[in-house]
Formats: sequence, C-alpha cells, structure tokens
Amino acid sequence: TYALKRYWRPTHPDDSGVYPTERDIYELLDGGPDVFAEEFQHDGETYDTNDDSQDADELEESHDTDETSKGGDEGSDNACEEPDDPAEELEASERPRHALAAHDISVNGGFDHTLERIRRGLTGESHKKPVEPLGPLIKESDPDAENRVDRVSTTDLKILQDAPGEPVDRCHTQVLMPVGIPIKMFASLCELLRCLRDCILGHKDAHDRFRVLHRDISGGNLLIFKALDGTTFGRVIDYDHAKRARNTIQIARKAPSLPSMLLKTQEMTDLAVDLDIVAVALNWIDKPRTAADYIESAVRTIVGSIPADKAVKAAQLWNLSDQTRRWPNWLERKPRTVEHTGTLPYMSAEVIYGKTVIKPPGERKAPPFAHQAIHDLESFLWVLVRICLTRKGAGVDMYRDELKEDSEEYDPKLAAVLEQYFGTRNPPSLQNKKMFLMLQPEEFDDIIKHFHSYFDPLKGLVRQWWDILILGYTYRAYEFFNMHQCIVRLLSDALEDSAILDHDKEGEARVMAERRKHEQK
Repeated sequence: TYALKRYWRPTHPDDSGVYPTERDIYELLDGGPDVFAEEFQHDGETYDTNDDSQDADELEESHDTDETSKGGDEGSDNACEEPDDPAEELEASERPRHALAAHDISVNGGFDHTLERIRRGLTGESHKKPVEPLGPLIKESDPDAENRVDRVSTTDLKILQDAPGEPVDRCHTQVLMPVGIPIKMFASLCELLRCLRDCILGHKDAHDRFRVLHRDISGGNLLIFKALDGTTFGRVIDYDHAKRARNTIQIARKAPSLPSMLLKTQEMTDLAVDLDIVAVALNWIDKPRTAADYIESAVRTIVGSIPADKAVKAAQLWNLSDQTRRWPNWLERKPRTVEHTGTLPYMSAEVIYGKTVIKPPGERKAPPFAHQAIHDLESFLWVLVRICLTRKGAGVDMYRDELKEDSEEYDPKLAAVLEQYFGTRNPPSLQNKKMFLMLQPEEFDDIIKHFHSYFDPLKGLVRQWWDILILGYTYRAYEFFNMHQCIVRLLSDALEDSAILDHDKEGEARVMAERRKHEQK
C-alpha cells in the first residue's frame, strides 16, 4: 500500500546545502539518485518507479492487490523475532524504500510557489461546517481516523499577516511512499521497543553517514512496516523538516598523558572505578573535579548499584568501539527569528526556548544552542511516554477509558497530565514545564506514575532514558555526542529481559490479525 503525500516545503535559496529537499534525503537513504523516476505525473495517479518488473499501470493496480506491497507473508506473526545484529538489519534488501518518487509540482510551466501566489493575489476560502462534526475522539479502525492534539487548522489569514518574521517561500511538492502502521498500534512490548530501536538506528544512520538531522520526531512519523520475510521493523518517515550539515568537526579532546592527573581524578571520586573510566572522562572534561563528578553521575545513571568489592570498568558505561569521532557542525547555520522546528508536544525545552538550558559545571557560560541529535532522541522518548499514558495495551483502538469523559473510569488527573504535556498549544508554558523537568529530573516520576499498568515493565527504562538525557545535557561529554548508542544499548538490554519478552505473548497473534484487517481498510 502506498500514500501520496502533498505539502508545501519551505525553500532556502541561501542555504541550499543546509536544507536539502525531502527528495535529496531519500536519494541518500535509499541508495543514490537513480532510485527515482525522471518522469512523474502530477495528477497523483501514475508513477514510473524505475522497476523493470512492473510498468506504471501495474504499479497503480498493485497498490490495493499486491500482498508483497502490504508486507509479504501474512502467516508470519512473530513480531518479537530478534535480529542477530540490529545495525545489519538496517540494510536488509527486502525492506521497501523510504519513497518511490518525489517531485515539485509545476503549474503553467513553472513550479508552484507560495510567494508567487501571494504576488498574484492570495484569497481565503470559506468552507461550510459539517452538519455533524467529528467529536474529539474517533476509533482508529474508522476510515481516515487520526486523533491528534498537536495540530491546529484555521482559515483565518490574519494569523499569517500578524505572524512575526519574514514570510518563507514554499514550493508545492509531493512524495509517493510506502504506508506503515503507526507505532502506537504495536503488537507487543517487544515489538514496540524493537521498532523504536530500529527508528533510532535509522536516525543514527542518516545523522552519522549523511550529516542529516530529522528535527521532527513525533508519534505520526514513527511507523511499523512488514518486510518481505514477514518480520516487522520500525522506520522514521517525513524528512521534510530535516537539515544537513556541510561539514564535520572533531569532538573529543586527546586524553591527558600525565598519570598524576589520572590518579588525582580517581581519588576525587567516591566510587571504585578503573583508570580507564578516568581516562575517558578526562578525554571530554579537562578539569579533575568536574570529571570526577561526571564519572559519579554516569555510574549511578547507567550502572545503578555498585558492588563495594568490584571496580566499575569503562565498558560497563560506554561502547567505546562505536563512539562518534567527528560531529556534524550544526552551529554553522543560525535559525531565522521565531523559527521552531518540530511537533510541539515532542520538542525539547531547549528547542522551544532556542537556548541552552543547563550550563555545564565549571563553565562560565552556557554553550551556544543548535538543534542536535540529543534533542531528537528526547523527542523519541516523548513519543514513548505518550503511548504509555494514552494506551491500555497492544493493538488497534486501545485508547484508555480513563481519558474518555463519558466513561465511569475517567481520571481527571491523568487527563490533566496529558493536557499539560501533549495538549497545550502554548509553547512558553510547555517550555517552562520541560525546563523544570530538566533541572529537577526526579519530577519525571510524576508523569511515569500515570502510565497504564500494561506498561509497568517500561517504567524503569523510561526513567533511565530521561536520566541519560540529563547526563548528556549537563556534562556534554560521551552521552551528548553518542546518545544514539546509549539509547540503543538501553533498548537492546531491555529486549533481553524476560518480563518484556514474555509480556502479552498470547495476545500477539490476535493483534497482528487486527492490524491486517486495519490495513485492508
């Protein structure tokens, strides 16, 4: 099954290298410029996809009839099947491309741009309200159902006229892409975490190999797909807000060679740690006292309880064989005034604020702000948090009864938490709440305690994910520049936990059957 996405993409004539088009990014992710057809019809019906085994008419018919396009063998229901190597799974040839075609739309021989339309005289259109408007909640199994609290529709052009900053020219574009299942319709906790890990690995691949940062991680942009062999995998979609760095910079300093500094820092720590940990810490932080504080925070956050008779080793904290050596230079480009990129409920406080919130210990001032990978990894966490707050289990139509006002189980406290973090349309209010959580990380427990009981096995994981983020924001050491590796390791460890592997195992086949019916609609 395929979907035609049409939207108005912002154009950046002065920053063409920093802001690639969505087509440019999919060419990188899917293997070069030859993945797209040269001819692309604008009526949304027929596309040449450079597939020798199908002509355009056959492709059009296959959208609804070809079982391969819908994920392959329906008989495979093993959503928890674990790949031998998650990184290798990212390159599996049986996975569909991110997009089959992408094209800017032309009108009367020229591309369709908003500023050109404004110059020709833009007028607003009024629409009659439906006789029976949809309520705030509709079933996910209903046609075109999508319960959203993070979008606002308006026909009032005065909003555009009063908006601060210069108007941004946008070009009418369209992308033909495979259709997946929203990650909130997971079949089991195992599939949820595995597909979330897949999405993070895909994000890491785009970031590390191609210097591309997504910048709009949200629940609607994380999908579950089915490979030709019947297994499921997660993927990030919609790179229309992405940016690409022109170059990279060296990030880690050379480790000090003086044994006296190593021993001095080791003595300052209140924990038993090997010198290899001290060397890594001093590779990032050149002040012994601050490095010792960082080591203690890292050990308590990542390892937890420490045996008194055994020293902690660096391998218990960090994957040094896979650490990032060079970093995309996101500071080379300054955002426009009042520019916010992302979907508000999932955005970090720093992204909303446009400034660094936590000043690293020992530094005179906070470093300059730029949207970095760590901010997208925080957005991944907020997607998981929202699922745990709003769902009552795996499958379709699993919205919690406690959030339905006409239900006897309605919980106003839960509804208030959801409104505060995911329903507000006031950026400063959300910014202040998330800044408070950054400065008082233990307050995150007030959100976690409202998770549905189905997600009890994930409570510790969610809290540790948040603590690792705070560790990265605070010290800007290994975790800040290797957050992908930290969270992938956290999720991989969780996927070896029997409490998660065996959770709701009996209901998994039922959910897969429900999803197939949902796909057919």
